[in-house]
Amino acid sequence: MLWFASLWFSRAAYVAPMNRTGLEITLLPAAVLVFGAGCRPNQGVLPSEPGTQQSTSLKLAVNARPLTDHQFERTAARLARGRYLVKGIGECFACHGPFDLKAPGWPPIRGKEGSGFKFSSWVAPNLTPDRETGAVTWTDDMLARAIREGIAHDGHLLDPTIMPYEFYRSMPDEDLASIIVYLRSLPPIRNPYRR
Repeated sequence: MLWFASLWFSRAAYVAPMNRTGLEITLLPAAVLVFGAGCRPNQGVLPSEPGTQQSTSLKLAVNARPLTDHQFERTAARLARGRYLVKGIGECFACHGPFDLKAPGWPPIRGKEGSGFKFSSWVAPNLTPDRETGAVTWTDDMLARAIREGIAHDGHLLDPTIMPYEFYRSMPDEDLASIIVYLRSLPPIRNPYRR
């Protein structure tokens, strides 16, 4: 599916000269198709609301490695690298926070980055250190295991069509440490949906 989408996007980018609005109208259906392909009803990174049915794959027992108490050293270099990876290449806040539908490119809403996002039964958790709704109680290894191995902080399996941990498995250790150091630097943001 991703191969098809990348082919389609590359062809759409080389369409005969048209105004920007025409190109956006051409690309919008493709973006909806690609995003929608990964968003199946009642599947998400966290269990569904009570009373809804979950995907069988999320109910399976997960044979996860035990957690450690390892903490990544906070350094200025890791903080800068983590900011670059989270806000740039990783685009973590594209899912883990609300986005501005009126701005070109749908950027994350300033001041809400990392605060989580809920769409139907799909939930991207709040990664900020908010005591009530955030990741303040998650250890560095919980975050590392979720990013690389697809195991949530509570031990359930994350949906790989939504959280692309399969692509992050080969991430260098230093990049993983940098991402977690940066996430730990975010200000707490209360977001009242359930984690």
